[in-house]
Amino acid sequence: MNTPTTAQPPQTVTRQQLPFCCPPRQENPAASHPRVFIPLKKPGEARSCPYCGTRYQLAAHE
Repeated sequence: MNTPTTAQPPQTVTRQQLPFCCPPRQENPAASHPRVFIPLKKPGEARSCPYCGTRYQLAAHE
């Protein structure tokens, strides 16, 4: 499991992007780790990918 070297702010995800997975679907299918779905239910709540540590949060308003 990789951990980001610097603390990055969470990437914002909109409701239209749900269900959301890391790496995001539009990225290279030969990504560095298997696709994992990130459960985003409450706006502003951040969740991290267990593989790469990237943080995501659901947008408060769209």
